[in-house]
Amino acid sequence: MSGRRAKAERRATRLTPLQEQAARIIATADRMLALDLSYIPAAYDSQFIIGWMRAAYEQSKVIATLTAQGLAHAAAPNRRAFVEIAFRLLWLRTLDAEQRGPVLEGFIVREKNLTTGFYDTLKEMGYEHDIDLSAMDDVVANILEDKELRQQVKAVTDAAKAAPITLGLFSAWREETQYTHATGHLAVAYAPKTEDDRVGRDEPPTQHGDLKTHHMVTFLVGTLVAELLKEAGLPQKAVQPILFTAWNAV
Repeated sequence: MSGRRAKAERRATRLTPLQEQAARIIATADRMLALDLSYIPAAYDSQFIIGWMRAAYEQSKVIATLTAQGLAHAAAPNRRAFVEIAFRLLWLRTLDAEQRGPVLEGFIVREKNLTTGFYDTLKEMGYEHDIDLSAMDDVVANILEDKELRQQVKAVTDAAKAAPITLGLFSAWREETQYTHATGHLAVAYAPKTEDDRVGRDEPPTQHGDLKTHHMVTFLVGTLVAELLKEAGLPQKAVQPILFTAWNAV
């Protein structure tokens, strides 16, 4: 192989700065997802916090992969899911420690009600099903008595109003929501009207397309998870692997 050809191939395989950033984010996600946390006792708080963490880092991996492939504009649903998890972790941290358990139980109660309500709606629409929902009765969760907190569990907007520190994440969540569902914003983004009244072609805008802000939020997620678990009663030694991996897998 000639020297000129070898140089050309090296240039062709050289990563762009954006691809390098994506690779760092994917490496962080892979290491966080590989953590063995089976030594942590299962409870509502630990399952929610660790489950949300794993979901967030999987979404992070997808976001970085799509962005590196030039498809950042199509990753709005993934960014929305990722930001909502970060938002909920930060919001949870603003609550008093003794409120967190009942609040997480409130999520379970709400989701049970949504599931049974969905199948009731199917019956009203004429669809008869034989799906057994009795297993849901085995899930023990108490109704959240605090009406304001119950509303914050139900609606992200109410949770944001109650915790102004979440404003940045809430704004990002709201922006991505516009391009996650079948909305007018989504339609116009892909098919804008041209100056001569024709259907044009474009893409939805992308927030923080260089992934730098996204990478910083991955650090926030790891930090919040470690702090929430520690405040739930785990010793520093137990949460140290989470903190170390979140901040050093770069």
